[in-house]
Amino acid sequence: MPAGSTTKYLLRIAVSVVVFAVAFNQVQWPAVKDVFARLDSSWLAVHLLVLLFERLVFAYKWQILLVVKQLAVPFRALLSITLIGKFWGLFLPSSIGVDIVRGYYLFRKTDDAAVAVSSVLIDKVMSLWALLLMGLFGLMFHGAGIRGADLSAYLGGTLLATAAVVYVLQHEGIAGWWAKVLPRWFGARLAGALLKIYRSFLDYKQHLATLGYSFVLSIVFQLVRVAAVYAMAVALQIEIPPVYYFIMIPVSMLVIMLPISIGGLGLREGIFVALFAVAGMSTTDAFALGLALSMTDLLISLLGGGAYLVDRPLSSNR
Repeated sequence: MPAGSTTKYLLRIAVSVVVFAVAFNQVQWPAVKDVFARLDSSWLAVHLLVLLFERLVFAYKWQILLVVKQLAVPFRALLSITLIGKFWGLFLPSSIGVDIVRGYYLFRKTDDAAVAVSSVLIDKVMSLWALLLMGLFGLMFHGAGIRGADLSAYLGGTLLATAAVVYVLQHEGIAGWWAKVLPRWFGARLAGALLKIYRSFLDYKQHLATLGYSFVLSIVFQLVRVAAVYAMAVALQIEIPPVYYFIMIPVSMLVIMLPISIGGLGLREGIFVALFAVAGMSTTDAFALGLALSMTDLLISLLGGGAYLVDRPLSSNR
């Protein structure tokens, strides 16, 4: 790893540690242990099952984006790649690291870089829109109950900005401009590869029904994600109105996407302490909830390590 990359990696680790330490400093560890002591094992099992179901939905909604590209990748292979992505995402900057690994492993299996990257990009866009819309709907129904927070402008602005970026990216008139500019910036070979990815991205406009279905599945995915957090909160006997999760989870996920930590570790706990305080949750409960979610997410992500060892032929089928 180059010296500059090593420095950036160490800085992100430092951010994770510092944010976790700041959040930890606001709670009393005996009180956190008391929260874990009241853990309901039945609801913990529900939480884990919901997390596994979340991975299944994630892989399925990716598969339908590949089918329209005449890329027949077995569901089992996509699930394995998804789990491997989650595993390596533990060591990469932000949750976007998972998507980078997914694209890489799909390319290694199919030898089609354009479809591999464009399918991941479209999937990410659909998931991001679903996440933002869920947060906006939560604010519409219960935003007034959040003390001293104005998240509607933040979520709405992010949604509009994302829509604007996607519109610019998919506009046909931009394609000619890219074709002229990219070779000057990156050279003919890399520019050719980037243009193939871009045209593959544009090609999804011909499959509006599939995009609509993908968006619906993305909403289902986000709902499942909220259900997983809610199940853990119930397992820890933490009580706040469920509607708050539809507001706070989108905001926390957006922050975790920022490439300022490693795998979002430490950020979740810090974000939960800051966000759920405005919903009336105690600092101790918020920290314990974030820590519990990080631990179970780590547990499920370790399945990806097993998938990597079992399915290593994925990286040789070229």
